[in-house]
Amino acid sequence: MDHEHGGNGGNGGGDGGHIMMHMMYMTFHGGYKATILWDSWATETVVSFVFSCIGIFLISVLYEGLKFIREKLHLMEIEKLRASIAAEMKNNQQEGTSPNYGSMASLTNRNTSMKSQILSKVI
Repeated sequence: MDHEHGGNGGNGGGDGGHIMMHMMYMTFHGGYKATILWDSWATETVVSFVFSCIGIFLISVLYEGLKFIREKLHLMEIEKLRASIAAEMKNNQQEGTSPNYGSMASLTNRNTSMKSQILSKVI
């Protein structure tokens, strides 16, 4: 990959057959002529630069909104799962029967299964 930015292309003479490419600034600069993400998205006027900034802002707001909604849906699903587990426990208490777990290993497996259900909903 050629990282030379000036002169003769680093080959000792001529342009070496290199094509002139758009320069993408890697630091802050005060101009409006910039390559945003790829060469075809280059701003040449103040208006195109401002519209590009507005577009990037709107895309970032949309992205953050989708992240918020996704997190809210995950939390709602966890609450639904917790409510169903609580209802199951309440029904068992009202019936006066305790669930038949059999052995301690069976109880541990049930708890592990419930934890994995909750974690799978979170992820």
